[in-house]
Amino acid sequence: MRLEDAITDYMGWARVEKGYSQTGNKQRQYWLGELLKWMQENGYRDPAVEDLTTPALRRFQFYLNAGGLRPRTIHNAIYPIKSLSAYLIKSGALSDNPASALTLPKLDEASREEVTDAEMMQLMEDAARIHPPRRAALASAIIYTVATTGIRRGELIALRLGDVNLEDGSLILRHTKNGKSHRVYLPDTALLRCRFISSDSIQVLCVLRE
Repeated sequence: MRLEDAITDYMGWARVEKGYSQTGNKQRQYWLGELLKWMQENGYRDPAVEDLTTPALRRFQFYLNAGGLRPRTIHNAIYPIKSLSAYLIKSGALSDNPASALTLPKLDEASREEVTDAEMMQLMEDAARIHPPRRAALASAIIYTVATTGIRRGELIALRLGDVNLEDGSLILRHTKNGKSHRVYLPDTALLRCRFISSDSIQVLCVLRE
């Protein structure tokens, strides 16, 4: 069986049968695609499932490490391969998991940079200069919403008009990291800007897709 076909089957299983989140599936698709591309460039013209061996995966891990990736990122890259291998074992295409023998680097501490008040003010001033005014209001609403609710970029982009309730100032997030919908509430500053946009029949926040 071709590895590319196996990845396609696995991604279908992850989406339909397991119901994994959209964000998680994008990450799985990306790293499995990177593995496939690396194998094609390193002696496996059309890699088969049988080519998914521990030595091959160890060389792929060395390749990732040489690229200067953080240990946490390398963990994120190897996890989908382990999951794919487990799926192939369950399907009868593999007898054991070639990724289970890999020794992964020790996880580094998560690094999250914080935006300073001065940077926030500068961002808002820049947004206010956008034309036309409706776009300036949209940019301000987006900035305030992200800064005060902590929603992720993918969650923001996935919003639809029906997910925004301007009466109680809430957003329904349907495409979350864990795949479960939940509601967050907008601060008054963002809510006022959303109301300004919606008053002219503009799709609140969803204009991001243009």
